[in-house]
Amino acid sequence: MLDAKDLEAQIESKSLERAKVEQLDKHPRLKDPNDEYFNDLSKYAMERLSYYECFKCHTPYFGGLKECGNLLEAAAGFKPDELV
Repeated sequence: MLDAKDLEAQIESKSLERAKVEQLDKHPRLKDPNDEYFNDLSKYAMERLSYYECFKCHTPYFGGLKECGNLLEAAAGFKPDELV
């Protein structure tokens, strides 16, 4: 099992890669000097993307955009053993 710092570093690395796939790197907020996310894709990706720890192997995996995931968790009832 990863310690907290290693887990955070792994999620941050994965979120940067996934942000490019989801084209979050092109979001206007990253180019607005008055925005809190100006030139900070890492921070923006960590805010927008959900990652979960696999119940079996304890590796973090992409679980979707946070606004989508939060609705699903609330509606379905959260079961940690289903995170694989």
